[in-house]
This record gives sequence, C-alpha cells and structure tokens, in this order.
Amino acid sequence: MPEETTFQRYIETFYVPEETVETTVTPNGCTLTLEDSLDTEPELLVYQSYLYEAEGDWDRLEPLMDGDTTLAHTAELTAKQYRDGESGMESQTIHELHVMTREEVQGASDYSRRELQQVLADYDLQQWTMVAVDLSWTYTPEKEAAGPQLPEGRYQRYYLLGIPSGAGDWKLYQVYWEDFYPQS
Repeated sequence: MPEETTFQRYIETFYVPEETVETTVTPNGCTLTLEDSLDTEPELLVYQSYLYEAEGDWDRLEPLMDGDTTLAHTAELTAKQYRDGESGMESQTIHELHVMTREEVQGASDYSRRELQQVLADYDLQQWTMVAVDLSWTYTPEKEAAGPQLPEGRYQRYYLLGIPSGAGDWKLYQVYWEDFYPQS
C-alpha cells in the first residue's frame, strides 16, 4: 500500500473519554503516577495498559490488545511479573501522553515508517493512530543491584493503535522506542 494511502487512514481527532482515573496508584509495590490529562480514547487506552500491567491484571489488559502481537505477549509476561512480585519496579511516572499529529508520525525514520506500513497491512488496520508517551521509572534497590537491561530514567515510547477491518474497537498493536525517529 502506498504511504499516501496509509496516512489517509490516520486518525488524530477523538472525543474526550468520560471515564475518570486515579492519578496515583500503588499496585504490587509500584507507584504509577499520571501527571497529564487523558484527552482522548487512545490516550486512556495506553494509560490503562500501564495500569493493568502494574496491577498484574491480564484479564483487563488482554482486551486492550490484539492477542496475536509481540506487544500482547510481552504485556502478558510483564503483568505476570507484577502479579508475582517480580517486576522490580518501584515507580513509573507518565509525564505526558498525546495523540500524535500526522506530521509527527510522518517525521519517523524511513525504517519506522516501513515497519508501520507492514503492521498496518498484516493486521488489516483500516483506521490507526499513534500515542506518544513521555515516562520515567525507578527500580527497587534489588533490581538496581542486579543491573537492569535499561537504566532508570526518562524515556519516550510511541504506541500504535488501530481498528482492523470489520471491528469497531481500538486495540494496541505495537510500541516503538526512541529509535522511532531518525537518529542524529
């Protein structure tokens, strides 16, 4: 599918969700803090994925995702680690999250745009959007001493959400890291 057609399916305007959320919760020993408002359904969906993961609640997390993705399999394992007290996370803070503009997404690296097109085709996503998340985390002293794969700090994540052909609910399909944009 040509990139031009791909971006014709991109949605960046949504209704404000009616659901309210607690901005600070501490499930399973990890404090999750939301410093931003949730202005759209996709933003709420991404926040809920962090919340349900920290709660170790796969039953509530699973419906947010297409179960046949790497993201869903990883989320299931992470939720289990939280549930079993093995996450090693002391805190997670979501500083900001927002639905990205079409222009922001078009600024992604060539590799990221090609991969996006492949995911959109693989799952037949007829509508799609991206949510950017600015977050930070800290580890428990035990996890920090064990040398985690990623150090504590502040990171950027980019979530791909979509609606496949014939379905009406937004689902999470992929998460991209800092290399979503060209590296200088």
